[in-house]
Amino acid sequence: MYTMQFVKLAALATFLNAHDTFARYSLIPYSDSSCKNPIDASYNDNPHKNGDTGYFDLGGGISSWSGAYWFMDTDFPGAQTPSGSSAYNVWWKNGQELDPSCRLALLTEYSQTTYGRLGVDPVQPPGNVIVNAGRDGCFYSNIPVGANIAGTFCCGGGDCKSLAVGNTALTRRGLDDVDAVEKPKAKTVIEPEALEAREALSPAARAVAAVHARDDKKCKSTVKDGPYPVAGYQTLVANTQTCTTGACSFIVNHGVSVSTSLTSTKDQTITNSAGVSVAATAGSELFGFETTVTGSYEFAIAIGESTGTGVENGTTVSVSNNLGQALGTTAFVTFTPTYNCYTADVDCGNGIAEGLEFCNPATDGSGDTLLGDYTVVYI
Repeated sequence: MYTMQFVKLAALATFLNAHDTFARYSLIPYSDSSCKNPIDASYNDNPHKNGDTGYFDLGGGISSWSGAYWFMDTDFPGAQTPSGSSAYNVWWKNGQELDPSCRLALLTEYSQTTYGRLGVDPVQPPGNVIVNAGRDGCFYSNIPVGANIAGTFCCGGGDCKSLAVGNTALTRRGLDDVDAVEKPKAKTVIEPEALEAREALSPAARAVAAVHARDDKKCKSTVKDGPYPVAGYQTLVANTQTCTTGACSFIVNHGVSVSTSLTSTKDQTITNSAGVSVAATAGSELFGFETTVTGSYEFAIAIGESTGTGVENGTTVSVSNNLGQALGTTAFVTFTPTYNCYTADVDCGNGIAEGLEFCNPATDGSGDTLLGDYTVVYI
């Protein structure tokens, strides 16, 4: 576990290098929408707990995912729990003035947290974002009783992209820009080589590649683990709205595009049946290799056949739900798909590719409904 001194020094170095300043934020919970009644909140196991009641240190920000600031077994005595609900109504206020370029965020664990996240992508947050605020407060959250939550912040459009979870307006601070229509961009001339590479990765081309790979059947797979559930990427499925009167709700009916994911769990060189080798890094998406699309499918088809599953190619599935929204808040809705994964070794005749993780989107018995987490994200 990191020591307090190490984390502080790491955070300091990160922000001095990236922003030429040092920023550090903390959040204080309240039981009312005016942030006048602070909550004597408690939590366990956080290395930065300093004895101050109701004090939630957000740590070094988004650049420090490896040391995410989790607050375990949270309790908010005095916070209201609506009838029939198992979650607290908690409002938050920043303990320091928020820089205009920064946003604050709270996250809860993925329902699939026992098994980690899909791949090892550094831009995927370690949990579902439930708050993304670009102001000092007072802002609302709905915290499940006893939940483990994490706090962080981001500064600048690049850093904040990974917390925007599909709502591109949230790379900016002002709420006036949320869901705003972006200005038309100048046309980009696509070079023929780039166009060919893009077409090679299209769903149609991937499907053709899959057929060729299946016909060849030159690769053999040995399954090492699975199936196990993994969290996909949290993405917007219902646009931002403000609840001003009465009972508000989101009617979700949105198409989500999902595909098979094939990643390497370790740094290695993998070689397909044609003898083409590619250096794969841990967490790298093998379908992203433009020069070996067919080769990538050889690995996927082999694992798919040994597990009795198929390969999805940009399949669009509708997600539907009806979720409530708290009065006086602004929010949007996201969906985090669940994937069923296997880890396998694959031999295509030119050495064994070890620890390939093969994941398909999880659906209900009919195959028409995606399984996953719906989240109302308050801003």
